[in-house]
Amino acid sequence: MTVKEIAEKMDDFTDEERGTHLRLLCESLTPVSKAQLLAFQNDWKPEFKTTHNIVADFKKFKTAQNKEIRRCLEIELSESGSRVRQSLGLQPLHEEDEIKESEEVTK
Repeated sequence: MTVKEIAEKMDDFTDEERGTHLRLLCESLTPVSKAQLLAFQNDWKPEFKTTHNIVADFKKFKTAQNKEIRRCLEIELSESGSRVRQSLGLQPLHEEDEIKESEEVTK
C-alpha cells in the first residue's frame, strides 16, 4: 500500500488493518514525527471518566490520531521535510512510495 493510500484510507481501516498499516507507516517516519505522535498519544485526555463509553472515546481518539498522522505526513512529504529526512540519513518520502513489511520504503 502506498503512503497516499494509507493516508486516504486510514479512517476506514479495521482495527487489524489499522495496526498493521499505521505501524509500518510510522516505522518509516523521522524520529521527530514519531516523537510528535507519541506526545499526542501521551497527551490524549480520554472522556471515559465522564462518559464511561470506552468505544466512543476510542473512536474519537482514532479520528484525532489520524489527523495528527496526516499532519506529520504533510510535513514529511514537503520540501522542508525532505531536507530534514536527508539530514538524518533517510530517503525522501513520496506519496507513491510503497510501505511494506519487509522494507521500510520502496518505490
